[in-house]
Amino acid sequence: MVIFMGVHCTACWEHRALVSAFAENHAQRVDVAIACVGGVDEVREFVAEIFTGVRVYADPDGHIARSWRVFVTPFAVGLDIEERVAGKLATPNLDNLTMLLARIASAEPADEEASAVEGRQQIHAD
Repeated sequence: MVIFMGVHCTACWEHRALVSAFAENHAQRVDVAIACVGGVDEVREFVAEIFTGVRVYADPDGHIARSWRVFVTPFAVGLDIEERVAGKLATPNLDNLTMLLARIASAEPADEEASAVEGRQQIHAD
């Protein structure tokens, strides 16, 4: 599951703890990565102390988000076992993330527009 967030997004700041707790609580069932629009230093501050054990990628120019056709944040994209898009949702809350997790587990993708987040600098909160 890739969750798109942004350092200049008020809702993203408000959802940080929820997304972090979801990732931690479901670590055995789903791999969660954060793609965060913002500069490396801004993203480092955004994830500091809250996203431990979650891969975070800085997206300073918004390229990752655009390549996934994500134009609002926060936004979640669930990938099935074959890395196909199994579902999407805007403004993820705990109930919606849980439903998206169930959709991922069902391995019934909604479409085939999955793309990799490779080649971007991963941020570690130190």
